[in-house]
Amino acid sequence: MTARKSDVASTIPEGPMTVTLRFRSDPSSVAERRQQRLAERLEAVADRADETTLRTGHWEDRVRVPAAEGSAAVEAVTLYEELRAAVDEAGGRLHPFFQEHETLDSVEAADLTDSTTGDGERDITFPVVCLTIRRSGRLTGVYPCWLDGDHHSVEDGLARLEAATDGVRSSATTVSGDAENLW
Repeated sequence: MTARKSDVASTIPEGPMTVTLRFRSDPSSVAERRQQRLAERLEAVADRADETTLRTGHWEDRVRVPAAEGSAAVEAVTLYEELRAAVDEAGGRLHPFFQEHETLDSVEAADLTDSTTGDGERDITFPVVCLTIRRSGRLTGVYPCWLDGDHHSVEDGLARLEAATDGVRSSATTVSGDAENLW
């Protein structure tokens, strides 16, 4: 049995929404313009939305795991693991937007023939931009990702946020979950 959105939305915590837009550091000029356009759209949404906190952050293009303790990479890896777990639980996936590969350094010469790895070092590649939504601290939206066979882009997430905060929206009551995709 498939749950209806109104039933599932009731499981999403009520309360203030925190929307975070994370950017890859040192993007190409094209990617930088996309980041700027998305940031401007999100600022406009946050200006219209009650009880919404807007945050921005940056992460590197690629991070080696295990990361050096105390580095910014540790925070990025922790966030990636949280996003991956939440999207997996919702039946989706982060690939190809986030990519994870074992490093060649972690494969010893003898292992090249039997396909086993050494100490498990890996690289995580982050997308140019990522949008997350939290309510009462709970992760309720991740863009980009794949869910139910559909691509959920950052632009899709912003469109959902814009619709949820639009003053001329239909007379239907806005429910928690209008902008979230992990329900």
